[in-house]
Amino acid sequence: MFRIFPLGIVFFFNFCTVLSFDHVLAQNQSESNLEQVLQGFEEQTISGLVPEPDSQDGGDFLESTEGFPDLKLSGSFSTHISYSPFQHTTAAGYSVHGLTSFKPRLALTLDGKLSENWFMKISGWVFFDFAYTMQGRKNYSPEMLDNYEQELELGETYIRGKLSSYMDLTVGRQVVVWGKADLLRVADMFNPIDNRERGMDDLEVKRLPLLMTRLDSYLGPWRVSSIVTHEIRYNKDPVFGHDFYPYDFPASPWEDESNTLKNSSYGLSAGRSYRGVDIEFYSGSFLKELDTVGLSSELPQRYSNRLALFSMAAEKAMNHWLYKVEIGLIDGLEYYSLPDQKKSRLDMLLGADYTGLTNTRISLEIVNRHLFELDSEVAALDDTPAVDSLIWAFRMARSFQREKLYLIFLSYAGGFTFSQGSAQNISMEYKINDFLAVSAGYIFIQSGDNYLMRDMGDNDRIFFKLNYNF
Repeated sequence: MFRIFPLGIVFFFNFCTVLSFDHVLAQNQSESNLEQVLQGFEEQTISGLVPEPDSQDGGDFLESTEGFPDLKLSGSFSTHISYSPFQHTTAAGYSVHGLTSFKPRLALTLDGKLSENWFMKISGWVFFDFAYTMQGRKNYSPEMLDNYEQELELGETYIRGKLSSYMDLTVGRQVVVWGKADLLRVADMFNPIDNRERGMDDLEVKRLPLLMTRLDSYLGPWRVSSIVTHEIRYNKDPVFGHDFYPYDFPASPWEDESNTLKNSSYGLSAGRSYRGVDIEFYSGSFLKELDTVGLSSELPQRYSNRLALFSMAAEKAMNHWLYKVEIGLIDGLEYYSLPDQKKSRLDMLLGADYTGLTNTRISLEIVNRHLFELDSEVAALDDTPAVDSLIWAFRMARSFQREKLYLIFLSYAGGFTFSQGSAQNISMEYKINDFLAVSAGYIFIQSGDNYLMRDMGDNDRIFFKLNYNF
């Protein structure tokens, strides 16, 4: 792995340099093109590289002079193919090599205004992965087929409207993003994530919508949101038989939790801008699954527990830099290896984005998680949480050829020396036209001491994706 990874990095940045030189020559052919580039440079934005604003910020509605309802249907059809270059065996004894995914996927969205003050959105997707049929379905566990072969999912589906000039109401399946970080999570606790294949996508596309009611108020300079969920939903994690599943036994089923008010999660956030600093405060109570550290085959079922969060996040733009900080205190943590014990943890995140290079965005985020009242001798044992754990993420994205070609490098790692395992994604996307794009890349996986990343070093993936938007 260490022999291949540095060569990939060298090739990536050398290729960037060559394409950047070609791009500069093309720009010099037209004075108007140069002015457009400088204008974008001053605004410190990169089309296609900066995440779109969250759809749930509230207060913004489509402008239209047409009658109501004014609805629009849009969507995408994509085909994702992935290949495992190294033959290896999963913890369940299944051999993995060659084609791992051949997945056509259709996503549809119907959205628009129902009236002057009310907006609706219905979205969802469906896919079927032909790789399991092509490789022989008998070679996979029933749980693998249930979770990976096909899926029909209801995405963000909600109604949003103005109750008054300073208050909005949103009801339905939503994605709510707390915090300022783009790559790692501290305050961002509402929505579960799809983590079935590590290193494949950015966090922004991995969040899973959750049924909730959200009330947004605008009180002078303050933005205040209150949220109550009506659905229990956990992360989509690797399952028994998959090569990213860390155990050699099937995990126990979840305890039966009903979607009642008692089991709801709820939160309150307030934020404003002050002297160039955008600051947010968060507090909430969340029903979450236990961390799987210490999970064993002897447990009859897996459990959830209630966590309390108190958090603060802030960001400030200075020249070409955007600085971020998040601090979160989480209380009520439980672990299978520490029965009848509740712990508190302090998460501290520092991050920065740099846009001083032409058509380039560089992001770095580092978070340290400190667990209180844990004996160092206990923490040194296998299958116990660490007193301190460090996670960092790095992303570099650059566009070329008038934003038709994008090169992206994304890395997640535990520990500065990769000792807890890591995943690096080097990819390239080319926009053939406004509707059609093709992308390809390589994911490097490195094993680590963390229980989730042990013996994962051969799980590399080569991937290809064709996407058509309509």
